[in-house]
Amino acid sequence: MTDAHRRKKKPELVRSRLMESTIGLAREQGLSNVGLDAVAKASDVTRGALSHHFPTKKLLVDAVIEQMMTELETDIEKKMKELPAGKGLFSRAYLEMSLDTQVVGDGTVAIWASISDAELRQAWKERFNVWLERYGPDELGPEYEAVRFAADGIWLGILAGVVPKDPAALRAVVLAMLPS
Repeated sequence: MTDAHRRKKKPELVRSRLMESTIGLAREQGLSNVGLDAVAKASDVTRGALSHHFPTKKLLVDAVIEQMMTELETDIEKKMKELPAGKGLFSRAYLEMSLDTQVVGDGTVAIWASISDAELRQAWKERFNVWLERYGPDELGPEYEAVRFAADGIWLGILAGVVPKDPAALRAVVLAMLPS
């Protein structure tokens, strides 16, 4: 019996490495441009191991999209707990996330780098609508929508390497759009 048969397998670790590598590659080139051979190489696994965990690219992409969206949602909810309660809490947290480049991790950057991918756009639309439904009427109105669109613009700017010169001043201007 070879060492490979005696070696303890760690499928969760391999799957996690595959996902992390895919997100890293998506950050650089967009999710739709990520090839399975590149993922296997970046993960330091065989193509067979990748196929064992993700038999098709679609299954890998779906898993990566779900992980990226779940991580972003977790980060937004964490940020919501740090902010004062009240109307527009989700929109304010969404803005704070965009201004906090320490929180905007690889997954968030990969989402924005890949937004031209039709599957990701659909997943983003569905998840974002779930969030808006969850937080209900406290997120309705053009003022709250303007804050969320400003946050999207900030994220796209960061992706392009354009960061706010004065995040605190920008935050104050954008938040001033909200009713008090």
